Amino acid sequence: MLDFMLIGGLAGGTLWMALREGVFRSQKKEWHEEKQRLRAENEKLRESQHHLQMLLHENTSLVMKHHQELDVKMQSACNQALLSTQQTFLTLLEPVLSGVQNHTQAQLKEHSTFLHTLCSPLEAKLKEMETHIHSLEQSRSGAYESLKEQISHLSQGHEALCTETNRLNTALRSPHVRGCWGEMQLKRVVELAGMSSHCDFQEQPQLHGEQQNFRPDMRILLPGGKTILVDAKAPLLHYLEASSCKTSQDHTLKLKEHARTLWIHIKALSEKSYWSHDPHSVEFVLLFLPGEAFLSAALEGDPSLVEAAAQRQIILATPIILIALLKTIAHGWRQEVVSQHTQRIITLSKELHQRLEKLSPIMKTLGRHLKQSAAAHALAASSLEESLLPTAKQLGGLVPEPEVLSLQPMGVE
Repeated sequence: MLDFMLIGGLAGGTLWMALREGVFRSQKKEWHEEKQRLRAENEKLRESQHHLQMLLHENTSLVMKHHQELDVKMQSACNQALLSTQQTFLTLLEPVLSGVQNHTQAQLKEHSTFLHTLCSPLEAKLKEMETHIHSLEQSRSGAYESLKEQISHLSQGHEALCTETNRLNTALRSPHVRGCWGEMQLKRVVELAGMSSHCDFQEQPQLHGEQQNFRPDMRILLPGGKTILVDAKAPLLHYLEASSCKTSQDHTLKLKEHARTLWIHIKALSEKSYWSHDPHSVEFVLLFLPGEAFLSAALEGDPSLVEAAAQRQIILATPIILIALLKTIAHGWRQEVVSQHTQRIITLSKELHQRLEKLSPIMKTLGRHLKQSAAAHALAASSLEESLLPTAKQLGGLVPEPEVLSLQPMGVE
């Protein structure tokens, strides 16, 4: 039974498929015919569109041609109308323009007269300024000539200064000249500090040693009998060479040589030990350098130079340091003078006290004598009043005056 059903279902399905295929084929044929028909209509529409486009192009050409002709006609008509309008306008405007022109010319004439009147003082001022400027130009030309002459003199002075500087540079390379210059600078600095020769300082003092004599450049006197010995040195050779070096390496080497030369002077001065030959000297020596730059250049070559010199009882002193030291010494001298005056006041006060002590018993004796004199004076005055004056009064009453005798008879009383 099931088999018959399956067979029947298959047969029915096959039949349905056959019918469906037939329907599809008939529909496909209809679609193909419809497609052919639509293509034919499309071709007809394309031909019609092409024909219409041709007609439109022809009509557009005709319209453009007519439009151009119309533009030419309109332009010609407008030009003619414009020319006619312009001629009419000019004809009407000509009397108005003539009146405006005349009025304008009259106003321009008035303005010209006014401007001429207004600008006349300005023109005079401009001429005066031109004259002043011309005079200034002449004076400036003279000033330029004077300036040129001054510049020429300045250039000559500069050349002379360069020559003298070169001569000074050459002279300072000599040890004798450097020594004299250092001594001269030392004396100038000491005098600048307010000290006097032979009173506050001594030049070239003699120091007697066991084997030889020494001669420092200066001895500065201190309060209390002490002294400071000063020796001036001017090691300039390597310093001058360093100032003329072109490379920093050569400059550094010359500065080191400058420091080494100064160290040699320090060692030589320390070995002389001036303080051991002067009993009043402090136990160090001032090494005077005549310029601040010499010490700074030496310290640039050897920064430990000041400390090493101090360990050898040598104190490096530049003009500024020496002036400060001398000012301090001058203050010490002032304090010494004040101290001496104070001591003199104390001494005079003691003498005054002693003399007052001696005067005290004399004043006491004088007081005692004055008391005795006063007592004797009082006793004499009492005797005079009690004894002598009454007797004198009685005696005066007994001897009449001449006028009384002539006027009064005797025996009246």
